[in-house]
Amino acid sequence: MTARAVTVTACVLASALIALLLYGLLGRGGAPTLADDLSQGRAVTPAPVTLPLLVRGTAGPPLGDVVDAAARDGEVSLTELRGTPVILNVWASWCGPCKAESPVLRRLWAAAEPRGVLVLGLNQQDVRRTARAFVAEERLTYPSVRDGSDEASKSLGATGVPETYALDARGRIVAHRAGAINDADARALLRAAETGRIAAE
Repeated sequence: MTARAVTVTACVLASALIALLLYGLLGRGGAPTLADDLSQGRAVTPAPVTLPLLVRGTAGPPLGDVVDAAARDGEVSLTELRGTPVILNVWASWCGPCKAESPVLRRLWAAAEPRGVLVLGLNQQDVRRTARAFVAEERLTYPSVRDGSDEASKSLGATGVPETYALDARGRIVAHRAGAINDADARALLRAAETGRIAAE
């Protein structure tokens, strides 16, 4: 191969690499991610999500009344929960980190319910029986809805399980944590949901 051919080949390869990098950076059309929005102080209104109720949990008034009203038709939508701050936890029974964070979620629910903040589980990719068995084994007493696929969590921008979102009373996402949460995360999510103040990741 001549020196000129080597130069041309190198230029073509370099151009292809640059094109791939640009595609990766701009392929989303420059749309900001949830983390981008929150870091810039912008709350995000999620796409409407309506899912069948998996378990009602033991919520007493007034949160139990909110859940019962929303689930009258057997399904719960985030829109129906507006007016109530919500901490939404995306989970699956086969997820090890979901099991690991269960004690944190139990403590979070114990702190959130008296303050009028609803903890809501969003189970994905499980059969109903297996999901309910996980809830019972982990002693999770807050309500959960079920998504047999992962379309609902994708509409929230979730990339895996577990992920947890804080929604204020207006239904806007004001905080998000990817992966298993700890007690400090739980306190930050609760504060964000309750106050509507954005808490960046």
